[in-house]
Amino acid sequence: MAPTRTEEDGFAISIPEVPVTEQRRPFIEKESDRKLKDPGTARANEAATTERPHGTTKDGWARNYKHQTVLQQHLSFFDRDADGVIWPQDTFIGFYRLGYNAFLSLLAVFIIHPGFSWPTLTGWIPDPFFRIYVERIHKDKHGSDSGSYDAEGRFMPQKFEDIFTKYAGGDKKGITLREVFTYMKGQRLMIHPFFRIYVERIHKDKHGSDSGSYDAEGRFMPQKFEDIFTKYAGGDKKGITLREVFTYMKGQRLMIKK
Repeated sequence: MAPTRTEEDGFAISIPEVPVTEQRRPFIEKESDRKLKDPGTARANEAATTERPHGTTKDGWARNYKHQTVLQQHLSFFDRDADGVIWPQDTFIGFYRLGYNAFLSLLAVFIIHPGFSWPTLTGWIPDPFFRIYVERIHKDKHGSDSGSYDAEGRFMPQKFEDIFTKYAGGDKKGITLREVFTYMKGQRLMIHPFFRIYVERIHKDKHGSDSGSYDAEGRFMPQKFEDIFTKYAGGDKKGITLREVFTYMKGQRLMIKK
């Protein structure tokens, strides 16, 4: 069986020798129905999707919040006073407004704030109030996520669309609970759990804090590879210095690796 190829570019997106690449194929827009420009390129302040290529424009959202990254905008619902600080009570009220009962809203506070507060601080001393600072929310990016946000808090349209293409059959009208669990399992990175590393499942060796040059199925992501040199080596692909390597490692470091 010949590898499945994209419509116009002719490169393989799946190969029968690695079944997982056929089971979970990435999002690719048809040339005749192309709405998203360069979906593999991160958007700083627009959550661009096929339905809304220019992000959320209702009530002037994209215009009013253009000074924030998409990840920072994501927290605006909880930051009602717009002071850039998410207090535990802000999270409780936010979840309660979303329709969760008091117990689950309180549980969310105890799950989120102890782990997400410290990485957003400027120093090493933990905050006794477990506040989360929106300005440094990109430091809360963690492994085994969808990759819809990059290490700087920008939005990745390709990764967002991949969620539905890989795990919901391309249906963006809804995603079932079973599909959610399949998605969580599919995006799980190394040490989740460690003992399941086999030769046939070497793609599971993908870990947090990497460059993202390979997706969860082991496919090469050219845009992510190019980003290494664009972000950390001034675009020079002839070589990368040791200092730039350490800068790259620090920049890609995920939560709990401050």
